[in-house]
Amino acid sequence: MLTALRRAATLHRLYGLAHPLTAVALGDAAKAADGLAAGHPVQLTVIDDSLYLDRTLLPMASLSHSGLLQNMRDRGVAALTLVPPVAAGDLAHLTAVLAGEGDVADVGGSIRFNQDNLAVEASPEGSDGRRTTYTATLDLLRAVSLSVAQRERVNLSDTAGAVRSLVGLCLDDPSAALLLSTMKSYNEYTFFHSVNTCILTLMIGRVAGLHDSDQILLGMGALLHDIGKVGVPTSILQHPGRLSPDQWAEISRHPQAGAEAILTASEPGQEVVAVVALEHHARYDGSGYPNLVYFEEPPDHTGNGHPHHPLHLFSRLTAVADGYDALTSRRSYRRPETPTRALQILLAGAGTMYDPDVVHAFIDLMGEFPPGSLLRLQRGEVVLVNRAAADPDGPVPALLVVDPDGRRLETPEPRSFLPGEVTGYLTPERAGVTPASILESAGVALAD
Repeated sequence: MLTALRRAATLHRLYGLAHPLTAVALGDAAKAADGLAAGHPVQLTVIDDSLYLDRTLLPMASLSHSGLLQNMRDRGVAALTLVPPVAAGDLAHLTAVLAGEGDVADVGGSIRFNQDNLAVEASPEGSDGRRTTYTATLDLLRAVSLSVAQRERVNLSDTAGAVRSLVGLCLDDPSAALLLSTMKSYNEYTFFHSVNTCILTLMIGRVAGLHDSDQILLGMGALLHDIGKVGVPTSILQHPGRLSPDQWAEISRHPQAGAEAILTASEPGQEVVAVVALEHHARYDGSGYPNLVYFEEPPDHTGNGHPHHPLHLFSRLTAVADGYDALTSRRSYRRPETPTRALQILLAGAGTMYDPDVVHAFIDLMGEFPPGSLLRLQRGEVVLVNRAAADPDGPVPALLVVDPDGRRLETPEPRSFLPGEVTGYLTPERAGVTPASILESAGVALAD
């Protein structure tokens, strides 16, 4: 319902209420709202960064729709009461509010603003530490991106603080951190992608045995690696086909733009953060962009002119995590790959695009069935992997989401499996499910 609502609000803002696309989207949103209400009035309430359905906290929905919740807060929408049957006309008033073209004056009908009959108070569940850390990092990236876009000075100390929280998250429960890094958002791809890349990079750095202080700098570089894309038009970032030479020239400048913005804000000892932004697309063999001259410079007469490889270690770690999250995300120009297929692609690029040692370390970290994988088993059931297996040959923890008869379970059930039971690898689109929704309905809390 939230996805349909966000789409309708976006089309309302772009094309206006009278456009056919807006009308179709409003109809879809009304149908989804009716499905959510299921014949009885329900209330969606926003408290801080958390979304409640009546009195039930929805942690995964809060995270995956954080941008929409922020928009609701900005427009003065603290609660929505849905009274079925939900009318598309009433939804049009709501999308006008979200598009900045209306107010929250309650007009009655099937959608009512800020009623308090179902009001909730923040529960202890609202202190979900992992989700809060992720959401706070998203908010930080939005603020940093705005500063860069407005050519204001970026405060890297806030970034360091966010990374420290992510480092703690990765240390406390690595499996939960990996599961959290599967969060996706098509509408805010760059922000979610950057946080996921940071988590995955920190996990590789942890395996590599990096010191805590190095982990902070590594995480800052990974978190800000794409900050230069702030200056690239959305029409280019979401272009569905092959880029023109001018479009490619525009997007290929983002590593330098990001590095320059970071250098302007960095303090002594933080320069490597800018190096990661500059080098993350350069490729292990130097065939990427920008064209880095130090691939062509020979060592000095002592033989010590360069380390073993000219790219910084932090850049090589980030490149692998960046590639994996990009491959497993839906983009305007391609469908997502399954986690297993993404690992195969990384392996095929080892030695050219990626540092082979880092690729192999990452594959060892993720395991044969990375958290978030959707798999079809021998009897036809579909499961979602929610934890890494403790033993490569032992049972893999998962959630059953589709039974052997092809029926989608309203509440997923625990279902471990053995590697030999797997007959197929599925994307969310092919499986007809959304991982975040599965975890929500299963009651998988991203809590301390």
